[in-house]
Amino acid sequence: MLISNKMMNKCAQKICVHVRKMTKSKVIIFTTAIFFFNMIYGFSQGGTTGPLTWELNDSTLTISGYGVMPDYVWTDVPWYEYKEHIKNIIIGDNVSNIGNNAFSFCYNLKSVNELNITRVGHSAFENCHELSSIEMPEVTSIENSAFYYCDNLVSVNMPNIISIEGWAFYECGNLDSLNMPNVSTIGRQAFDRCIKLGSVNMPNIITIEPYAFSGCIGLSSIYIPKVIIIESGIFSDCGNLSSVEIPNVTTIGEYAFSSCSSLTSFEMPNVNKIEYGAFFTCSNLISVNMPNVITLEYEVFAGCIKLTSINMPKIINIGGGAFHYCTALTSITIPNSTLIIGDAAFSNCTSLTSIDLPNVTTICGWAFENCNKIVSVFMPNVTSIGYAAFISCNNLTSMDMPNVITIDEGAFSGCDNLVSVFIPNVIKIDDGAFTGCTNLVSVYIPKVKTLGVYAFGWCSNLISIDLPSITYIGNGAFYKCFNLKSITISKEANKIDYWAFNECFSLKEIFSYNETPPEAFNESTFAGVPVNTCILYVPVGSENTYSIADGWKEFSKIIGIETSIDNITTQNKPIIIYPNPTNKELFVKLSTNKVTNYNIYDVVGNSIIQGKISDTGSLNIEKLPNGVYWLKTEDGSIKFIKR
Repeated sequence: MLISNKMMNKCAQKICVHVRKMTKSKVIIFTTAIFFFNMIYGFSQGGTTGPLTWELNDSTLTISGYGVMPDYVWTDVPWYEYKEHIKNIIIGDNVSNIGNNAFSFCYNLKSVNELNITRVGHSAFENCHELSSIEMPEVTSIENSAFYYCDNLVSVNMPNIISIEGWAFYECGNLDSLNMPNVSTIGRQAFDRCIKLGSVNMPNIITIEPYAFSGCIGLSSIYIPKVIIIESGIFSDCGNLSSVEIPNVTTIGEYAFSSCSSLTSFEMPNVNKIEYGAFFTCSNLISVNMPNVITLEYEVFAGCIKLTSINMPKIINIGGGAFHYCTALTSITIPNSTLIIGDAAFSNCTSLTSIDLPNVTTICGWAFENCNKIVSVFMPNVTSIGYAAFISCNNLTSMDMPNVITIDEGAFSGCDNLVSVFIPNVIKIDDGAFTGCTNLVSVYIPKVKTLGVYAFGWCSNLISIDLPSITYIGNGAFYKCFNLKSITISKEANKIDYWAFNECFSLKEIFSYNETPPEAFNESTFAGVPVNTCILYVPVGSENTYSIADGWKEFSKIIGIETSIDNITTQNKPIIIYPNPTNKELFVKLSTNKVTNYNIYDVVGNSIIQGKISDTGSLNIEKLPNGVYWLKTEDGSIKFIKR
């Protein structure tokens, strides 16, 4: 039984007369009765909307006529007050579209007839929780949030769809398949969190906006042959995505494939740029082929814990954190085109054993932090090493850095197996650069002018060091270098700060070539140095000046030496000697590829041995008395210790 609008109007006029005479309690009882009457026996409503007519009988809404359905604001929808009663919708074949907000929040809507429309307006079916399927064979455009949170929607047929705007199917958690052979544009978060979506057919897609398929954890494969740019987060958190074919893509946006934990390999033949976090925590990614990529931005492969194979022969810049925590990566080939290694680019790559950086000029902070299996690094053109770049690289044994000019704070701190360092052109070594390198024995830094705070602090096996160009030695620079026996300080030195040699208990000799004693601080600069036995060598004629200068006056033995010795210490080209100290044989490596003359001088400049030596020869010094000597060749000179 249905109550028509005409009958309801007549009844309403009569009821109003009686209601005025009722008490409040009777009015409540009466209206409640009317409500349940309508629920049991149904009702009928209707009217016009634009060129169309609508009628609601029981739970079925029918819209008929010719033309365009108007766009609505939520509360202006003609059937808004009855939305909870609507379970079925029938739309005539001559209705050309669904207007904005037309059926939003029709929570109980279960079925819609096959639609002949071409457009679905924004929020048209938003929050229609009971809707499970819809056929729209002619639709070409679906606007923002059209099916937003239709969480029981399973299938949508739209073979002629061209454009799907943002959030169109957002969080449609039961949607499992899409047939969209003609779609060319998909908007932002259009299918975000469609967790059961398993496959998508979109061979003609050109534009996919950010996060379009983010959180689609059931999606296993994609094929998008015409897309050129993969925008931010498009497939992020697609945990079952294992197959990706994007043959023409040139740019991969931020977090595009982040947390795609089933992705094992990736072919990107035309990609030239990969943005921030694109493959962040793809925990099963093993190999990547990107022959044309030029730029890797921040954290691109960070957390790819199974990544072992990388092909990127044209890469120029490796961004910060690009391979951070790639714990299975054992080696990587850095091409000649690469100039910069960004902050933390390879930090915590705990399986990395060696790396060649043939043309890299800059290594930024934390670049190889905690790469505790790395043994050697080849970097012939690096000029700058950043903050903590190699901190805690516990197996690093030697560093050849011929063109490095500056080393920042903590660069090699905690590299406790580092034995030798060759840095012929470094000018500044910053605070804590080699702190805690407990096995460091040999350091070659002939041009360094500044040593920062604790630069070599706790280098407990360092035996000797020459600083022929030094001007400033910082606070605690050689703090607790317990085995340091000999140090040479240049004539340009002007200040040695507090605690510079604190607890250097084994120091036997200091060569200071400045006629004016460098500024020192009372007892603190040399606190812990055995000043009663350690010999201080100074230029002849300056003994008295040193004997009354703060810090220096603590030494009991101050001996003048000829300044001609200074000429011996000038460096022209690198000379490498080892071991140093030695008791029998001194191996020499020269930069010239020929036999050259050599001289060995004692500390006062007397030539005591002369001869010829090849570029990779050795000298027998077994008969020399124990002490400090200088080896001079055509390449320059270097100090060594016979013991």
